[in-house]
Amino acid sequence: MCTNGINTGQFSQMIDQIDDHIKLERRWAHMLAHQAGDAGFARTNEKLHNVQALLDDVRAMLDEAGLTDCKIVASNSLDEMTISSLLSQGAKIDIFGVGERLITARSEPVFGAVYKLVAVEENGRFVPRIKISENVEKVTNPGLKRLLRVYDQHGKSVADLLTLAEEPLPGAEPYRFVDPVRPWRIRHFENCRFEDMQVCVFKGGKLMYQPEPLDEVRAYVQRQLSAQVWEEEQRFENPHVHYVDMSPRMYELKMSMLDKARG
Repeated sequence: MCTNGINTGQFSQMIDQIDDHIKLERRWAHMLAHQAGDAGFARTNEKLHNVQALLDDVRAMLDEAGLTDCKIVASNSLDEMTISSLLSQGAKIDIFGVGERLITARSEPVFGAVYKLVAVEENGRFVPRIKISENVEKVTNPGLKRLLRVYDQHGKSVADLLTLAEEPLPGAEPYRFVDPVRPWRIRHFENCRFEDMQVCVFKGGKLMYQPEPLDEVRAYVQRQLSAQVWEEEQRFENPHVHYVDMSPRMYELKMSMLDKARG
């Protein structure tokens, strides 16, 4: 049977083959997570190459039939790795339908974060508290805090800055900060802009924040990814670290409470 110059039987068969190749690729990717062999990677790339070739044929068939505005949509358990691989090989896909892998991170199914007590209200003021641990990563940052994003003169995000809540927003002059991993180094932010990342959502049990329209949220994310977040931090393999630094007062408070805890 033919419709608009397209052999629908052949078209359907090619779509089934594409679906089979993607399913096989996912199976290989899962196995490679446990057995990272070179031969396995070669087979995975070969399967994705076959998918791309079939998609080229489908696109050509549609275009030859005058259906140039017909979009090719891919779905079924897609994740960022499969999408990236297909795009890097020039797959003729216009729309990706991402569902279950968006709401459930298969690679990191557990979010390793826990709320920790950092301050206690006493007589109308918050008194800092700290948790001590043998693991450096588990030692909490005490007190009420403020999180700022730091942008350079080109509008790129260079780091985040953790300060005490009562500290004022840094001005135009060079601002000294502390790298908590290498605190002995004297570093400054110069010619930078600081943006407050925190928004009050609830206060005194009352909702203080109204969600922005979806179009504005989408535009904000696109602007961040295209112009403000370094591409080196966005890549899937060996991404650069986005640094989180501290104000001198924040670092001094933490060190003083650690010294006090040691007795």
